[in-house]
Amino acid sequence: MFWSDYLSRRSYAIFGDILSFDTTHNTNRYLMVFVPFNGLNYHKQLICFSVGLLRDEKVESFQWLINSFLIATGIHIPKTVITDQDLTITQAIADVFETMVHRFCMWHIMRKLPKKVGRTLNGCEDFIEHINRCVWASDSPDEFEESWGEMLGV
Repeated sequence: MFWSDYLSRRSYAIFGDILSFDTTHNTNRYLMVFVPFNGLNYHKQLICFSVGLLRDEKVESFQWLINSFLIATGIHIPKTVITDQDLTITQAIADVFETMVHRFCMWHIMRKLPKKVGRTLNGCEDFIEHINRCVWASDSPDEFEESWGEMLGV
């Protein structure tokens, strides 16, 4: 199922340069996947552009949902899409948005980081604190690279 109303589509026409969608897996009593398509307005307030409900998490299902979204919103392709690191979503985005930038959600990355690399790196006791500072306090790619190099001792 796909839903979008006039106000949501109008908001997407204005604020749709960056699109974020994240799936909520099987949290409703029908065990369906809830997929909101969101963005931010000029006041950094969350705006819902549309929502979908899927029976499964197959690539084809996500492709259908993304195509339904594009048809409903006038085929306006966003500049960037932000998602979690789900492989089926990543594949569907690559298939539908061939030339668009796809980014992974920083919240998901930071949440998984301690499990993936542990709490220490090169003798650094507060790795998570250092990486948070590196990621969130960098204002440019060069600043991030410099901070990252300092953290790694390069």
